[in-house]
Amino acid sequence: MPATELRLAGLTRYGQVNFTEDDVRLLDVGFWRDVWRRSRVQVVLLNCGGIMAYHPTRLSGHPVARGVDRRDLFGEMVTAARELGIEVVGRLDVGVVDQHFRDLHPTWMMTDASGRSRTLNDVTGGTWGRPGGHRIENEMYYTCINSGLFTDYLPALLTEVAQGYDVAGFFTNGFPTVALASPSTRMLCRCDRCTELWADYAGGVPFPAADDPADPVFRRYVEFLRETSLARLRALRSHVKEISADLSFNTSAIPGVSGGLPWTEWAAELDVLFCDNQDRSPDYGRSAPSHGLWEVGLSSELLRSVSAGKPAVRVQSTARMRGSGRHSSKNPAELRLQRALALAHGELPMWHAVSGRQYSRRWLEGVVEFDQWVAENGSVFADRRSLADVGIVWSQESAWLQDWGGALPGPRFSDALNGWHLALSRARVPAQLVFADGIASFTWLRVLVLPSSLVLSARAVERVVRFAREGGAVVVCGAAGMLDEWGVPHEGDPIGTLVGVTRDPAAMLGPEAVSYLHLDGDPVARSLLPGLGDDDVVPGSTWLVPFRAGSAETALMWNEGEFVIPTHAAGLPRAGGRPTLARQATPVRSAYLAADLDARFFTYRAVEHREILAGLARWSLAPAGPTIEVDGPGVVDVRSWCTADEVVIVVTNLDNPGAQDEPVEEFRPVGPLRVRVNGTAVAGGDAHFHRERRSAKLAIEDDGAVTFVLDRVVDFEVATLPGGA
Repeated sequence: MPATELRLAGLTRYGQVNFTEDDVRLLDVGFWRDVWRRSRVQVVLLNCGGIMAYHPTRLSGHPVARGVDRRDLFGEMVTAARELGIEVVGRLDVGVVDQHFRDLHPTWMMTDASGRSRTLNDVTGGTWGRPGGHRIENEMYYTCINSGLFTDYLPALLTEVAQGYDVAGFFTNGFPTVALASPSTRMLCRCDRCTELWADYAGGVPFPAADDPADPVFRRYVEFLRETSLARLRALRSHVKEISADLSFNTSAIPGVSGGLPWTEWAAELDVLFCDNQDRSPDYGRSAPSHGLWEVGLSSELLRSVSAGKPAVRVQSTARMRGSGRHSSKNPAELRLQRALALAHGELPMWHAVSGRQYSRRWLEGVVEFDQWVAENGSVFADRRSLADVGIVWSQESAWLQDWGGALPGPRFSDALNGWHLALSRARVPAQLVFADGIASFTWLRVLVLPSSLVLSARAVERVVRFAREGGAVVVCGAAGMLDEWGVPHEGDPIGTLVGVTRDPAAMLGPEAVSYLHLDGDPVARSLLPGLGDDDVVPGSTWLVPFRAGSAETALMWNEGEFVIPTHAAGLPRAGGRPTLARQATPVRSAYLAADLDARFFTYRAVEHREILAGLARWSLAPAGPTIEVDGPGVVDVRSWCTADEVVIVVTNLDNPGAQDEPVEEFRPVGPLRVRVNGTAVAGGDAHFHRERRSAKLAIEDDGAVTFVLDRVVDFEVATLPGGA
């Protein structure tokens, strides 16, 4: 169906009011009407059912908030929104339910072999809902997507709401189970319906006993999890479209590398992709390294890479997410930068307020100002064609295989992916994530990076090899591309051949707590670390893949483990005969980095590792150089793209100690920043700065590059230049 027929088509400004039971008594509709009017929001998400109904439902067995028999809270808010011309999406909590709902409908829960209902903690391996741990309505239980809840009850609820209220569609929270983590036997449901479906699907063999990628039954079970989830999505979407073709049915997505959604097929079924990552990182349980603000851009990149051009909306909480619960407002500066990063990295930012009665309201004016600005400048974020030069390849299976224990020794893939993204962001080399098995073309990129521990399907390997044969540069790390999605080595190691090395992962060295890379007399290393001075060594890696290079030049000799306590060492040994880097300029530029400096950088943040990674990216882009270059002080995030008639460059100011750990409380302007645009069709004229609402004359260099200066960036700046790529 053409997107123009949808009520949500083309809308870009979203908000959400997440009701609580007390809201039936306390919520002031006029308060939200004023917020919506001033912020010029176009879509609001409002709770309509699932764990609890906020309208007088006729469905038997549906828990209803106290007082709904006297006040239809959902209906009042829908009416207020529609009077302002705002579309409403009905929000449903059906994936995880509380004890009360479980007691009403025990047959709708995921069950174990003894018939016990399975908790959120059972299924995900986390601590939510664990007795004695963090309390969420006592215990939270996972519902079974093959139960009557999804086949009968939910369709009836969708029909009731769609026919009774003027809504544009629905959003389901926490569905499906497989979206939250790697496919696993933790997600196994032994209810009668699932047992019957599995028997038909697998030919009568028992459920797998463990997560074993070498077991054909377990492989079949992974496919079963994904295909049954997809079948349920299609059935629910079809039901909504039968009610009215202009309605949308959408689900939440957790933008982590290990989620089990069949992304290509999933995105094809949705009208809008909602990224339910409400803070900096999807990994809320991580204690170290600290959560950097840059991770907002990373998770936005993850969803953008699988969205196949569909609109992606970032759900961002207006409440603090660190510590216990969501009980006070985020610092306004923190929330503004989170929203700016999502917008710059390809998502539409949506604010999410918990409770209709807001006791902490300092977030409000910043959100209103931001949404007003987006309303006035939204055209620069539409119909984008990225100007990023570098693509960082990722696959879900890379995380799955490590979770299942079937990977080669080495660093965690997520650490390596994070390290590359952070290194290039800090070095101001615009890059984007590339989904290895996606349908989106990446042939317009100039460099592909394959992080350490990346596993690739045979199809993905073919795509990478074709990219290089057509002139693209490739940077390969560690054992990237050696294994397929089930942990089986690719015959002949085509990725290693591509970069001119013969790898021997069976002889992997590590883990090492202390190692060194030697630089003395190494011109290649010096070119990657021009500002190092006369140092002879830099920090080394945790893991190293031994390799042999053909005609490629080698560099960065490895010195294996030293004593952690240096006084126990007799002196730093001289470099052995183990290089960590091989690179060649013909037939295409390619580099092989045998050391896991990408993962090591994410974990320990050695500046030298960042410079080596960024140096390899810049070398791969030679001789033309990056399309966008930004020189000047401070820490900034740089993104760029073309619209139909403009080049757009977004610079987000992350130059604040809080951006790397504690919340940002204030803005510290950075500048001046000199921006250079190479190899585009930008002509003379002016650069327009949308935040400062002023223009500056463009300068044309002798080589045809276009330059301009940003005198200062307070929070973020969006510069548009006439022309296109």
